[in-house]
Amino acid sequence: MSAIIVWIARWIVVEDGVKFIIGLHDEFKKYNPFNANVGKLFANGRFLRKTSSYEHVPIFWFENYFTQEGVHNLACAGCEITLYLTVLYYGFILLLVQYMKDRPPYSLKTALFLWNLGLAIFSVFGAWRIGQEFFARLSTEGFTQTVCLLPNEFTPTTFWMIAFALSKIVEFGDTIFVVLRKRPLIFLHYYHHAAALIYAFHSGAHVSATGVVFALMNYAVHVLMYSYYAISALGIRLPKPLAMTITTLQTVQMFAAVGITIYAYYLKAFTDTFCQVYFSNLHLAFFIYVTFAALFLRFFYGTYVEKKKVKQQ
Repeated sequence: MSAIIVWIARWIVVEDGVKFIIGLHDEFKKYNPFNANVGKLFANGRFLRKTSSYEHVPIFWFENYFTQEGVHNLACAGCEITLYLTVLYYGFILLLVQYMKDRPPYSLKTALFLWNLGLAIFSVFGAWRIGQEFFARLSTEGFTQTVCLLPNEFTPTTFWMIAFALSKIVEFGDTIFVVLRKRPLIFLHYYHHAAALIYAFHSGAHVSATGVVFALMNYAVHVLMYSYYAISALGIRLPKPLAMTITTLQTVQMFAAVGITIYAYYLKAFTDTFCQVYFSNLHLAFFIYVTFAALFLRFFYGTYVEKKKVKQQ
């Protein structure tokens, strides 16, 4: 492994690796499928498409910091970067796994508790601020408009959406804890982290209203998940049905996202209903959430059904 790393480093620095990488980057920028080609969406800082009329008053000063145009521009700039971050993430984790191969696991009890506690608290605020507006709109505007229209320009949801996208980068740290503690690193874990990051920025760049619903569901599930991890990090053994419930909610979240994606596609393709989401984003959402649903089902079966059968035998 070390010989391969040395060879790659030598090729990049000494030979034509730099020119090759620059050329590959230039070609990628030409044909990058994640670039947002959405036409003119903003004028004088205002969103030109139809939005919700509901006004959700900001509570915190920082909730006024981002506009929808600012989120769109940041996500457009970040779309390409997320792909590079994903490659770096996989490369770093691969090297870290090799580094830990012949070393004892780290405990990291306090650090793990604080990490999960921080993400749990962050998720509480995200779920609260987006959820408050979402359910108010749901009761006044109905399901279709709540799913298909972006929130009003000056609502807290705008801030918590970009915070959600950026948090997907932070959550790469989950994998570092898994590897350093030498816990099983499964495909679902590192695929989910990378795909969630890419989709979050893609949705922001394409100004997708459906992404707000997906973010709310994710925030809500993460409140329970990271709280569970934080308590477990203290050495407190929680009832197994609680872990099963969290996995069930994660799986339901994925199927709900698939259903909403299909519904939005139907509205755009077969009705005159306005829905602020692009087909390219719907295609990506469908692929990602179908694979998520399948992987979570497989994880649930392997963890709670198959193991139970083995114990009974």
